[in-house]
Formats: sequence, structure tokens, C-alpha cells
Amino acid sequence: GGYKLSSLDTQAAELDAMVNSSPPTGGGRPTIYNIEACRIGTNKDETDAAVYAALVRTHYLARQAAGWLVIDLPMWSKTGAGMDAFAQAYNAIKATWTTSDGVAAVVPATEPLLYGTGAYADTTYFNADGVHLTQAGQNLGARDFLVTLDALLVSKGAMAVPTGLVATAGASQVTLDWDRPSGSTNLEWNVYRSTTDSFVGSTLLSAVGVATNQNPPQPTPTYTDSTAATGTAYYFWVTRYNPTTGEETLPTLSVTATPS
Repeated sequence: GGYKLSSLDTQAAELDAMVNSSPPTGGGRPTIYNIEACRIGTNKDETDAAVYAALVRTHYLARQAAGWLVIDLPMWSKTGAGMDAFAQAYNAIKATWTTSDGVAAVVPATEPLLYGTGAYADTTYFNADGVHLTQAGQNLGARDFLVTLDALLVSKGAMAVPTGLVATAGASQVTLDWDRPSGSTNLEWNVYRSTTDSFVGSTLLSAVGVATNQNPPQPTPTYTDSTAATGTAYYFWVTRYNPTTGEETLPTLSVTATPS
């Protein structure tokens, strides 16, 4: 969440109390990480962006030393030219941080209205107060966070999230297609569905296995949901799954389709 600097130490103590000090080991179980995702709020305690960023970085390095993977989200803007300029300066400083800093700083993709160039009264992404994000804004921020988290985990040996997911609506069905990765063949795909755009509480539809008619066998990146009701909008996600180790990736970003 977004925290004032004065709250970071308290928040850190609460996080440490949540650490799983004895993660499951053996039997091919995947590594378990404790991940801190933090967005510093706009109720800033400092007036100088460089001083502010230095204090935040000190906290992040302490968290990294304590065994956390730290992911830093850009500061969102508060309506008003002064806050806009501060947020932009602060985010620009953080963009210079490297992996040696022990922090994965989220680099915004294509959301200038959300992070960096000025039209912060845009009601697509911000509520009327100019501080809190709408659902659309949260979705964009979540996308950038997931892309960064995926890259961080892959750098530590984890499987990558599937890419290229597309949903095509048909008569009482939805067909999903996604990209075929190179590499291991002992992987499966898990397909999830919900009637709301929230992965939490979604239903596992199927584990898509290996197409044995191929040589060598490859995971087949396609699935048809024939249980979809006509006229209902559905949201779908796909993960990669290793049945040998039990490792599962983060989900893709959602796609949606409404069967005819």
C-alpha cells in the first residue's frame, strides 16, 4: 500500500511477523519468497524528491537484507502542479536504481496519465480526489507490477507467466489461445474463469496437458470452454504448471469474452 515514511518501520515489523520462517522443502517443492510491494503515498514527509527517495531506498535495502524481495511501485500523482512535479521527479530518481540496489523498481509501460506527464484529473484512472485510482487505474498499476514480479522471479529460476492470451467468443463457448514457449515439455497449463475481473475466487476449469501426438510432445496452448452461458461476460486467466514439482506461475492478466 501507500505509506508515509513515518509508517515504514512499523509496517516492516508487521511484515517480519508474517515471514514464513520454515517454508516447505524437499520433494521438488519450489522456493518460497517473501515479497514486499510498496508504493509510497502522496502524503509526503519531505519536500525534496532526492532526499525522499534516499530515505525510501534506505528502508528498501534494509528489507532486502532481511530476506525480502522488494518491488517498488511508482508514486501516483495528486491533483495540482506542485505534486505532479514532485511525483515525476521522485519516479525519475527511482528509475535509475539498479538490481544491485536490491530493489525491483516498477518501470511504467504506457500509462503517462497514471504516472508521469500531467493530466492527473483524468477520471478514467483517478477518482475525483485526484489521489485514489479508479478500477481502471488499479488494473494498469497491477499490470505493471505483475510484469515486474514475473521478471524478478524468472531471474531467480522460476517459470515465466504465459504470454499472448486471447479469448474468442463463439456460440455458447469461448476459445482461449496463448503462445507456445520453447524449452521444457513436462509442463501443463491451468485455466481459470470468473464472472468478475478478479483472479481471487476464480474457478479452475481445467489443466491443459501435453499433446502426445506431437514429436517431441509439447504443451498445447489452447482451450475451449464449452460450459459458458450465452450472454454472460467471462474473465479468464492461464498459468503454467509443473506437475512434477507443483510449481505454478503467476496468472496472466485477464482477458474477457461473452459467448453469443
